[in-house]
Order: sequence, then structure tokens, then C-alpha cells
Amino acid sequence: MLFKWIVLIVIAWYVFRAAGNLIAVARGEQPPIDGQRGPSQRPPEDGPSVRVSRKPGRTSTPPPAHRSEDVEDARFTDL
Repeated sequence: MLFKWIVLIVIAWYVFRAAGNLIAVARGEQPPIDGQRGPSQRPPEDGPSVRVSRKPGRTSTPPPAHRSEDVEDARFTDL
């Protein structure tokens, strides 16, 4: 019985927080974000970073396997 009340209180707390955030957004205010940092607040990296380089002349998408003239129209067959 006690466990049920604890679970209901936790759920009510989350619902209360969500309702408060919705009201803040409706007013045009930015609600506080707990426990999350945006990309501008990341600490600087001390070690080497990963760099990606591509060879000149290569594209990221492969060339098409067929030309549009080679494709035939599909035909519907009534069963």
C-alpha cells in the first residue's frame, strides 16, 4: 500500500513539472533544463580531436546502377 502511494507521488511530481514547463513555454519563457548542457557549454577538449578528410574527386553517393532509359514500366496483371 505504501509503495503505491510513493509511486503515485513520483508520478504526480513529474506531471506537475511537465505542466509547469508547458505553462512557462506558453508564456514565452524558457523553462530551466536540469542536468543537461547544450553544445555551447561543453568544456574544451584537451586531447586530439577526430578529423575526417575525403579524397578530392570522390562523391559521397555512389553513381546510379542503371540509367533511366533501361528501366521498363511495371505492368499490372489482374489475378
